[in-house]
Amino acid sequence: GKAKLVLKQNKFYVESEHPSVLRELLRDPKISQARVMEIDKDKEGDQDGFVTSSRAEEMDENLNFLQEPKDDSDDDNSDSDSEVELDEKGKPIVKSIATPKLTTVAFQVAGDAVEVVKKQAIELDYPLMEEYDFRNDATNPDVPMDLKPHARIRRYQERSLAKMFGNGRARSGIIVLPCGAGKTLTGVTAAQTIKKSVVCLCTNAVSVLQWKYQFQLWTNIPEDRISCFMSDKKEPLHPGGCVLITTYTMVSYSGKRSEQ
Repeated sequence: GKAKLVLKQNKFYVESEHPSVLRELLRDPKISQARVMEIDKDKEGDQDGFVTSSRAEEMDENLNFLQEPKDDSDDDNSDSDSEVELDEKGKPIVKSIATPKLTTVAFQVAGDAVEVVKKQAIELDYPLMEEYDFRNDATNPDVPMDLKPHARIRRYQERSLAKMFGNGRARSGIIVLPCGAGKTLTGVTAAQTIKKSVVCLCTNAVSVLQWKYQFQLWTNIPEDRISCFMSDKKEPLHPGGCVLITTYTMVSYSGKRSEQ
């Protein structure tokens, strides 16, 4: 998409590489009303008041995951007749190619108006791809969680995660894998990559306990950083961030709730 909705430091920004796209979006009265004008001398801006920053680039390791082995592009570069410059030890010299520094422009929108902005953007034929800039998030505390040495993810799991974290951010979307393909491990790996508080929604209480077991099996997360929230069991939330595992019913229940 030409425009994105990016969560940075608990603030929402509409971002694009094209200033003209943002200007067209701001012509919509509802989007213009939802805009929050920032007054920050530390942030670089342009004549439109847009915040300019370097574009989030696709990570090299994820590009390798997304590229199929023995791709045709590799064969094109393996021409035996091509001349390769060698150093004194006979090893090929890899020359770095200077690439222009790409920038993006963005404007902030109010958090309570995000759904309105998304709806209006779709009507303007600029659907917003949602991303979370978790690597630069210093507002929310990190959850101590890393994969254990015995945890090994398969190539198709790597490829699905590469599409989610390709540019150093977490992209919004749906990962679809068949039964028995390791969706739980994929979700656990995604959570430990972000290392921020996360909510896991399950279909029933049995699945809640299964997810808790999987987090303890594959990661070194402390037990007090995992909270299960069910009708008959409500564990306290850690103030420094945690993994909250609950059910769809607990979130969508509209009746009378307990104080917990």
